[in-house]
Amino acid sequence: SSALARHAFNELVAFVAVGLFVTLSMMGGFDKLAAHVTSDQQVQAALAKGLSGTRWVTLTLLAAIAIILLPRQFHVAVVENAAPSDIRRAAWLFPLYLVAITIFVIPIAIAGLTFLPASADGDMFVLALPVSAQSSFFAMIAFIGGLSASTAMVVVETIAHSIMICNNLVVPLLLRQRTERPELLHDMGKTLITIRRLAIALV
Repeated sequence: SSALARHAFNELVAFVAVGLFVTLSMMGGFDKLAAHVTSDQQVQAALAKGLSGTRWVTLTLLAAIAIILLPRQFHVAVVENAAPSDIRRAAWLFPLYLVAITIFVIPIAIAGLTFLPASADGDMFVLALPVSAQSSFFAMIAFIGGLSASTAMVVVETIAHSIMICNNLVVPLLLRQRTERPELLHDMGKTLITIRRLAIALV
């Protein structure tokens, strides 16, 4: 869990750093950013679309279901939840993290619409904007932040799937054979660890 926290911190630092660079350097500050919103027709068109209630409810429902059903989310919320203090800490730290990492979403989106071609992928704005500004330093920060976030997702997903493979596929087969070969269950601890390590390598 501490490794996941470090990855989340790396992602947050990278996103905020790129957001500050885009807002203060590329857009010229918050005042010029606000003035640009009112003067740029492309940005106004993007912001004037309004909120689709049906789409918002659908995405919110899918996100809520994902928290319960996705192996990665379940692993973080349940398996890694080792003590009641973890819940109390997450109750204020997770919302604070969400607020901090979304502060610069709109400035980055506006800068992407302004400086990048219309065919640019919105998911790549964080990396594409420093590259277009020829800032290798902030481009590297954005890359490291994205790499850290993706690495954390792969690691957690792999561990979660290895536990599922062990508990739901391999262990039932071992239990089925216990009457024929009881030595298989002599030391289940070492057996389970070995199975999970092999499953991690397989996944």
